[in-house]
Amino acid sequence: MKAVILALLLVVNGIYSSSSQASGSNTVFLPAKARQFYVTPAVRDIVTNPQLKDYLEQIQYQSYVIKVSPRLFQTAAYYAGCGYTVRIKFEGYESIDFDYYSELDAIMGFSSYGNPVLLDYFE
Repeated sequence: MKAVILALLLVVNGIYSSSSQASGSNTVFLPAKARQFYVTPAVRDIVTNPQLKDYLEQIQYQSYVIKVSPRLFQTAAYYAGCGYTVRIKFEGYESIDFDYYSELDAIMGFSSYGNPVLLDYFE
């Protein structure tokens, strides 16, 4: 009975409310199991995007590419493209926050050491 009353109050409040309330969180949390990813240095990876290639050549730090399963990449790309920060917890590794950078046309984050990490998928 309490659940019905609560649901009714939420529906009525939603209909007659002129603004919505949210927690303000713009982060999507995704887990990645050990078999769903591997890490490679970005220097060995073939980068076809000219803006991204220029950026990687200009930075002082070692950059990496984390290749994830296609399904995980599609999910991360969708949310990053919508403007959300995507935090992926890599099993046995660390959590990295990824964002979509339109000027580089890439999904990129930074490791705990400040190294740029690109998100890509494996075949």
